[in-house]
Amino acid sequence: MQYTVAQRLPPINTTQREAIIIGTGLAGCASAYHLGQSQWKIHLFEQHAHCATQASGNPIGVIHPYISVNTSLEACYYDASIKAFLSYIQQYPALYHPTGVIQLAYNSKRQQQQQRYLQQRPPTLSVQSIPANKVEDYTHVPSSYPGIFFPQLGFIRPLALCQHYLQHTAQLAIHYQTTIASIQYYNGLWHVFDNQQHCQASAAILILCNAATVQQFIPWLEVQLTQGQLTYLPPYALSSFPKTVICHQGYLLPSFEGKYIIGASYQKPHQRGLSLTAQQYNLSLLQQHLPQLHTPSSLPQLTGRTAIRVSTRDHLPLIGPIPDATAYLKTFQAIRQGKTLADNITVPYLPGLYVNTAHGSRGINSSFFGAQLLAQHLCHQHQALQAMPFIHPSRQLIKQLRTGHNIHSRLK
Repeated sequence: MQYTVAQRLPPINTTQREAIIIGTGLAGCASAYHLGQSQWKIHLFEQHAHCATQASGNPIGVIHPYISVNTSLEACYYDASIKAFLSYIQQYPALYHPTGVIQLAYNSKRQQQQQRYLQQRPPTLSVQSIPANKVEDYTHVPSSYPGIFFPQLGFIRPLALCQHYLQHTAQLAIHYQTTIASIQYYNGLWHVFDNQQHCQASAAILILCNAATVQQFIPWLEVQLTQGQLTYLPPYALSSFPKTVICHQGYLLPSFEGKYIIGASYQKPHQRGLSLTAQQYNLSLLQQHLPQLHTPSSLPQLTGRTAIRVSTRDHLPLIGPIPDATAYLKTFQAIRQGKTLADNITVPYLPGLYVNTAHGSRGINSSFFGAQLLAQHLCHQHQALQAMPFIHPSRQLIKQLRTGHNIHSRLK
């Protein structure tokens, strides 16, 4: 990374092992779990009545690889996240369903990507190239396309995973149906306030895991909100029943609680509830890429689930300390001017404020890995997070300095 001086992490501002976490999706629950393993006391806040109500509340989450022709930052990060998560979750076979995941090469571009992936990048996962006439042997679904098969991968129920994290966090106080409306830092502590401006908790460390509303507290963060819709198919809608996860331009999952799940649409958030347009889109993708299933072109009713997914433009999550944006932009004007940065510059951060969010469609493994990196940093265990500046929130400020974009209107 060109600007490692500007992304040097701050020292930990407390010796007290106590933290506030906002949000009980995958990132919030994983953050509580990892800190709890080091005997931290956790105050966890959630505006809803239970954990995993937003995108983390989807009935099934798939662990799938990031296919990249070359060794990109995204591929390296997500490979490492899958390796870390599998090492953990394989200890809990009741939670994880390693059915295998096949990614179909549904056009010539995908075929070339998969071929180069196998040739140029020694995979960290076990992977097999499957010709089209053998796909049915692995999936029980006939296909006209070849693909690559990952036998170690599969799916998990995100709600069960979140509950597992919380059940294995000892010093945990969960505050459900509590909306945090504002945060303030004074007397060396972060204080969180509800809608009535009552202080609900104070601690030196505050971690924001409230993906869809993170800009409420850090308005300069650039995140993208996408509405994704899953469609539930009854068994009669399929002529063959998959035994593995099948990824094409969408995906088809094995039977779960008597239904088959396809998805997921990607739309700008525009309405609450299920959309007929999104359901038809999911069905059309399945018909296009797996026509042998003889899926009906429509269903008698809307059936499925919709949720907001949060990601970033560079497809990497936001994990790490939050800079003081105004002071940061002033301190690092040299970046805008193309000058070399002095090595002894003190990077201005908001003391004790961190974020773990924007994991996109890879939230199962990415949130676990991100929480692990953050906990290791806060516990002074090693510097893995420092070595990954491409996931730090400060990268967005550096980009804005380099491009000359004016973000002062978004600063409080």
